[in-house]
Amino acid sequence: MHKRTIPLEWCDEVLEFSGDVLERCCELLGISSGVLQFSTDMLRICSGLLEFSNDLLQMCNELSGKCSGLLEIFSGVLQGWSGLLQFCKMVLRKRNYPQNLEIMKIY
Repeated sequence: MHKRTIPLEWCDEVLEFSGDVLERCCELLGISSGVLQFSTDMLRICSGLLEFSNDLLQMCNELSGKCSGLLEIFSGVLQGWSGLLQFCKMVLRKRNYPQNLEIMKIY
């Protein structure tokens, strides 16, 4: 049997190629690490924005409740005013002042 031997130069080339591949893998790992860090930072920013949006929504809900309460008060005042005007019309009708009724129609 004849033994085949691998030339030493080939081993050097394979070793050099393996070193290059390993170096590229390390570069890619560094890039991947940077991308992961960037993604983590973006996730933190998005989480902060979501929390801020949630706070704004809560404030809007609270303001909506307060506005609703003010509208109810204003509605009550208007109903009271309307009732007062109706009462005035009734009093004027009983006194038979037609000229005053014309003025009251404006309101």
